[in-house]
Amino acid sequence: MFIRTYHGRGWGLALGLAALLILPLAGTGAALAAPTAPTTYPTDRVADPHQAGVRWYAATGHTLRGSFLTYWDQHGGLAQFGYPITEEFVENGPAAGAAAITVQYFERNRFEHHPENRDPQFQVLLGRLGAQFHKPDPAVPAQANPTSQYFSETGHNVSHTFYAYWQSHGGVGVHGYPISEGLQEVNPIDGKSYQVQYFERSRFELHPENAGTPYEVMLGLLGTQLARQNGYFPPAGPPAAGLRFGHAADFSWIAGQVAYTRIQGGCTFVSYGDSLNVQPIGPGWVPGADNATTADGAYVILYGHLAGPNEPAPMCPAPAYVVDRVVLNTAQ
Repeated sequence: MFIRTYHGRGWGLALGLAALLILPLAGTGAALAAPTAPTTYPTDRVADPHQAGVRWYAATGHTLRGSFLTYWDQHGGLAQFGYPITEEFVENGPAAGAAAITVQYFERNRFEHHPENRDPQFQVLLGRLGAQFHKPDPAVPAQANPTSQYFSETGHNVSHTFYAYWQSHGGVGVHGYPISEGLQEVNPIDGKSYQVQYFERSRFELHPENAGTPYEVMLGLLGTQLARQNGYFPPAGPPAAGLRFGHAADFSWIAGQVAYTRIQGGCTFVSYGDSLNVQPIGPGWVPGADNATTADGAYVILYGHLAGPNEPAPMCPAPAYVVDRVVLNTAQ
């Protein structure tokens, strides 16, 4: 029985309950070999397995199955957690001597399997990413404010808007208790400043541009942040020379070919692999269309990001890609 595991910055295979460790013979003071970069990463895409009970997401090339899929469906799915960005794998605990655990990373958090919990509803939990990224602040007094809720368990006030989201999206069982007051913070993924509040397992973000919609409050991208911190994405960089089709692991760029169709009155796609397409949207696409960079059949490189649930949905049958800029791909 082979078990897929991840150790530090490289994948390995564990055979049954034992592993064979082979060490080179060396005299005292022999130089250690320099660590080598991994050739595969947890965020690498996988093919659609076309299996019953397994859901595959073309946007990130990863699957959901079993108890993680059940938890996802029961607690908000894509709108709450974002897309899966890894498969399930066994991850070593962050502290020395901590037990390994089966996890799966999502854009906005990490699912963990806890079979030691007898109650089935607590056998899948979110990782304590809120506390991992923000050390719990000291308790403060309750505010004399009817629009906030005070949590005596941790000594923090939560605004009515954040409290309503907390109540309707899993409460303490999903997000834990607040560990900070509200604060202004820059999101390191998109570089934008948000009103946020940390909970034990999540970071809430206020998006006033989405006021009146279900996306006025969203979870921060802590899963993506931690995956980057752990080295689970390949090093960022532009497309390799000669590459006409492909994408960065975090979709910061996509290399593909423009195709115009007459579907639904006319759709624009950029195809970046077999049956893999995005619909480019956003201000960065318009100048390219105006100066003929994005003519039908042109090879292009898009720089931007996959659209999130708070961004415009495409009218055409492909994920939306928000383009910051587009350039002609001169690869032959």
